[in-house]
Amino acid sequence: MNTFLMDFSGVGLDVYSRGGAPIVEEFLKGILLIYLFKRNKIGFLIDGAILGFSIGAGFSFVENLYYALTMGDVSPMIWIIRGFGTAIMHCGTTTLLTLTIAGISQEGNAVPLKAFLTGLALAVIIHSLYNQFLLNPLVSTLIVMTVVPLAIAVVFQNGEKKLREWMEIELSSEVELLSMIKEGEFGSTKSGKYLLHIKDRFAPEVVFDMLNYVRIYLELSVKAKSVLLLREAGFEPVIEREIEEKLNELKFLESSVGRTGLLALAPMLRMDRKSLWKINMLTN
Repeated sequence: MNTFLMDFSGVGLDVYSRGGAPIVEEFLKGILLIYLFKRNKIGFLIDGAILGFSIGAGFSFVENLYYALTMGDVSPMIWIIRGFGTAIMHCGTTTLLTLTIAGISQEGNAVPLKAFLTGLALAVIIHSLYNQFLLNPLVSTLIVMTVVPLAIAVVFQNGEKKLREWMEIELSSEVELLSMIKEGEFGSTKSGKYLLHIKDRFAPEVVFDMLNYVRIYLELSVKAKSVLLLREAGFEPVIEREIEEKLNELKFLESSVGRTGLLALAPMLRMDRKSLWKINMLTN
């Protein structure tokens, strides 16, 4: 693609590598990120750091393999710079793009254009600055090798802290609401009163499906948090077969309730990206 665009635009390699290549390459990596966000594979900053770094690593591996096949015999210093500098730069820019999207977009599984363009702009700027060769290539490589791992380490520490806080705060409220539903006292809760308030705006069968959706969603949410806690304690939990059945039932109820019904339930349930990621995690 880069070769085609250079030939099409008539821009030389030196100019294109500083301006055109960063845009094309970061955009291509960003497409994979959009797919992962749409599939609810990224919930916390930790997920973004891992998957963003992995995409950058895969991209740089293919890129270096291409150069190895086309450049022939080159100095080992070139491969040191490309392997420890350019490759980690790709990992770092994709990680930055992922974290920007995850930090800005919180609701649902859609990625706002603003979040994507903001992250893409930051990634392109860093990539372009690296390609300017403002410093000696070896110095640039050392800077990249130092800054990128340190930045990701900070993300991991911050992400782990927020994950613990999120699980502790949300788990107790969901368990309490779920027990009220099973004991037939849902109508006395704020969520129950809210559902009674809006029930006249939907068909009776849709209201029934909405109540079932709330119950199954809460059951899966509590189960997902228990899985997270077990894994943090060093145990590998067993995902029961009934979980898969409930996930399928939840998908069926989503189509039955419809988009308007789900929007009406949003104030009752935590439908942000973290919660959608949490439910999706049960399929892994």
